[in-house]
Amino acid sequence: MTGRPRLLLVDDEVALLAELAPFFRRAGFEVASARAGSEDLKLAASFKPDIIVLDVLMPGPTAGRSCAASGPAAAGSPSSCSPGWGAPPSGP
Repeated sequence: MTGRPRLLLVDDEVALLAELAPFFRRAGFEVASARAGSEDLKLAASFKPDIIVLDVLMPGPTAGRSCAASGPAAAGSPSSCSPGWGAPPSGP
């Protein structure tokens, strides 16, 4: 155990995970990352993150359900479910 807070990043964009993981490590987090909705559920159970940052618009049938299942009730961790990192704003 490192004593650092544990953060789980979940996104289907490999390049984004590669950019964000070092950023959070420099900020003092121990970071794990997952690319798919079902993968994050398994990793949340074994890694036991203190916080989960999750892209809810990942492709696949489990992406939306993963946000709820990976949240505090399932993992004991606060969650931030993001609907796309660099998505342009919608509307006029």
